[in-house]
Amino acid sequence: MWWCSIIQRFVLDGDPNRKSQKVCVKYSKNLPPVLFFSLLGDERAQIGEFPHMAALGFFSNEDKVYRFDCGGTLISPYYIVTAAHCIINIQHNELKIVRLGVINVPEKVDNPDPKLDYNVINITIHKKYNAREKLNDIALVKLEKKIVFNENIRPACLYTKNDDPKGLVVTGWEPERIAEERNSTLQKATLNSVPLQECNRTYYTRFHRDIRENQICAVNSVNDDVCQRGGDGPLQIQSSTINLYKVVGITSYGVGCGTKYPVVYTTISSYLDWIEEIVWPGPI
Repeated sequence: MWWCSIIQRFVLDGDPNRKSQKVCVKYSKNLPPVLFFSLLGDERAQIGEFPHMAALGFFSNEDKVYRFDCGGTLISPYYIVTAAHCIINIQHNELKIVRLGVINVPEKVDNPDPKLDYNVINITIHKKYNAREKLNDIALVKLEKKIVFNENIRPACLYTKNDDPKGLVVTGWEPERIAEERNSTLQKATLNSVPLQECNRTYYTRFHRDIRENQICAVNSVNDDVCQRGGDGPLQIQSSTINLYKVVGITSYGVGCGTKYPVVYTTISSYLDWIEEIVWPGPI
């Protein structure tokens, strides 16, 4: 079909021999076309607009509830990619469930919803993760049950180029700037990438922290009240021909909300070998 050829031309914008590129083509061919192309004007996402978004539910031993404290990205029928600092959190809450296919997610629930939540069976944190420096801030979460893709649940592709792409979008259930209360509805914002040298200069001047080659920086394009705290969502780009996303980065850390300081993301392209070895270990 015509839309399959469009998808294939888009997803193969990189090394066609990579497993992540091959599975992207495979997934795209087996999915029906999205019926709308979203315009990035409203700050609130629409249902089905970011079908790869995952809400991570951590069990609180203190409150005996499940708290959706971080976000992630569905990249295969079994795997979510997220930030390592979400997994190793200061509350020491254990990741138990992942909620998919919705844009409205409560802060906490007493029990998992069997229609929305998927059990976690394994977590792989990058072996060189440095919590203090926020380096190699990436983790993979394996689900117990295979995900069946549909209009509201489908994977994102991995961005394989090592550059600063245009048209960046970040999504998450981040807090409001003023009240600092978590939004229950998925939020979105357009970002501009910041050259590594400029970002490095900004952070080193204030914090004496170096930004590395495996990190990417971006700042809100309109400097509004969007907060980026924790690993609450992916940095992604969208095709100009069909509503298909590629994950460019994972939210790692930033300075406050709506500030002039760029947010630092873990660059997906720097970890392709590591991701592919775990998520797609066999032949494609």
